[in-house]
Amino acid sequence: MAKLAALALIGTLACVAVIDISLPMLVRAQEATAVAPAPDKVEAGKLIGREITNGQEAVIGVVRAVRLDGDGRAADVIVDVGKFLGTDQRDVALGWRELHLSDKGGRIMVNLTKAQLEALPAFQYSEGRQRNTVF
Repeated sequence: MAKLAALALIGTLACVAVIDISLPMLVRAQEATAVAPAPDKVEAGKLIGREITNGQEAVIGVVRAVRLDGDGRAADVIVDVGKFLGTDQRDVALGWRELHLSDKGGRIMVNLTKAQLEALPAFQYSEGRQRNTVF
């Protein structure tokens, strides 16, 4: 009977040891997952100069700058839509969430019509050197 009790105690301790080992490993795995970059994220600076298309595959403009929010995340992109609208140059700000990125940022699309782009206010840089940068 004592032998049986000893085996039961050893079995219980073995289970506790497995739990003690696996919980820290699980926490570390979750932490690693939390900080790993998502595969659809892109470097903001690599978007500058890229064309943006609309749902009809027409090029509506070119990314001229990326503006960051207070946390350092992309808030919007500044896009030159002048050629598409038939003007010399006209920059507008498009919200980051309006963009549909694919091919790691190689392809950018928005669901906006020409009329919607014309209705957007022209974007004015607070400093001229912000054009062609991430700011």
